[in-house]
Amino acid sequence: MAPLFLDANVFLYAMGSEHAEKAPCRKLLEMVAAGRLEAVTSSEVLQEVLYVRLRRGNRNDALLAVRSIREMVSEILSVSGEDVMSACELLAHYPSLDARDAIHAAVAKRIRTSGIVTVGKGFDGLEGLRRLTPAQAAA
Repeated sequence: MAPLFLDANVFLYAMGSEHAEKAPCRKLLEMVAAGRLEAVTSSEVLQEVLYVRLRRGNRNDALLAVRSIREMVSEILSVSGEDVMSACELLAHYPSLDARDAIHAAVAKRIRTSGIVTVGKGFDGLEGLRRLTPAQAAA
């Protein structure tokens, strides 16, 4: 079975302050860390987590977050020029999709993931890509 692709918001909610998505995200990541689920993410997701955690003002926290993600997932996928072009095609066909999500979707589609795990609803309705909430993926 193909691995799950984890979006940045899964990591950010798990690390962040109290929120309705915090517990499901933490549970999912615990399953990934324990090897009960295979998951990957991309260099763009790492960049996004690094950016958000740095912006919140704690450099050591940001660095630890990215290192922890690297140790947890089975692979960090590179984003290629072809992925960017595929993202442009997705943006042309799905006006509600934003640029960062289009990049994630293009990478996830390239690896034929079994699903993209995200809190974001921007992935709903993308042909050839199944969106799972953290709770669904952990079930």
